[in-house]
Amino acid sequence: MRVFLDANILFSAADPASASRQLLEGVLSHGEAVTNGHAWEEAWRNLDCKRPDLLDGLRDLASRIPQRHGAVPVPPGLLPDKDVPVLAGAGALACTHLWTSDRRHFGSHYGKMLLGVRVVSSVMLADELLAAGWRLWPEAGDRSEATARAGGLRDHPQPYPPPELGCGMTAPKPPAELRLKRARTAKR
Repeated sequence: MRVFLDANILFSAADPASASRQLLEGVLSHGEAVTNGHAWEEAWRNLDCKRPDLLDGLRDLASRIPQRHGAVPVPPGLLPDKDVPVLAGAGALACTHLWTSDRRHFGSHYGKMLLGVRVVSSVMLADELLAAGWRLWPEAGDRSEATARAGGLRDHPQPYPPPELGCGMTAPKPPAELRLKRARTAKR
């Protein structure tokens, strides 16, 4: 198994205590994780801006996760331009999986094969590995306990931060289903 890591996964896994880091450790112990310069650059830039306290965690990952180069053509309109290098890299590196938590741009492709690569969320990857018998959390006694731990991996972003994030960045507008859910909850 060769898993391509999107920038948002590198960002999350930079925190040694995160569920994403724990899942990544499982991938590294049983398979291979790779990424490309585009994803590394985005992860570094975002961490430097939003969570500089986690840069050491990303440096640790940089020493263990190879940054490879290569790209294959991606059909026009399949993804926004900024995400094309991620899929193109995963395809060129003959990855089995593209692990991303970017629901906005990749969510409609979750579980599908694109350029020979299966696009997966954190939960989808954990479920697949647990079903294959991988021990992702050695201290977990059985699959049900490990599945409960995998529940700490989110397929969707945490509640959106305030619009101004600093560094000239603005938070994206929450998806419609999240806005509706918040509206229903506020009425109760």
